[in-house]
Amino acid sequence: MEGNSASTRTISSGLASAAARLAIIAAFVLAGSSAAAWPPCDDFVWAEVENGTVTVHHDGAFYNCCTDGFDYEVSLAGAVIRITETEILTNPCYCLCCMDNFVDIDDVAPGEYTIVFAWYDYETDAWVEWSLGIVVPDAGQSGGAALASSGTSGCYDPTGASGGEAERATWGSVKARYHD
Repeated sequence: MEGNSASTRTISSGLASAAARLAIIAAFVLAGSSAAAWPPCDDFVWAEVENGTVTVHHDGAFYNCCTDGFDYEVSLAGAVIRITETEILTNPCYCLCCMDNFVDIDDVAPGEYTIVFAWYDYETDAWVEWSLGIVVPDAGQSGGAALASSGTSGCYDPTGASGGEAERATWGSVKARYHD
């Protein structure tokens, strides 16, 4: 009888330790999926003005790693410049990352403006608007305000893990693996 109870203890002990291992593995898997996620980005919208060109920056933007770029809708109504940033995705990847984007608006007439910058935020799952005021000095511009150019840094590590400023990378090999 003692042999059976020892055997039973061993079996239940083995089951308990297997359950404990399973619980630990499950905890790592669940924690791993959030720990493996890209660190949160800190959206920051700011603008600079030079010779009638307004450049609006969206730093720390959080978008799909395989974005095909961004579309910007720009409208001017009185003293409000409204800019909507929309991600272009043909073949999205199963990853998100931080990037710095910008858009240039040329030939903005002199004056004081409020910029309303809108984008879809994956972190909040909602459209977000950020407003800021600017002053455009007279540099001889005609005031025809037109979208001139835009660009993005591509994905980067917002923690600056390499030691200095946040490291920028193209993510080419990672993108290629997730594209198919």
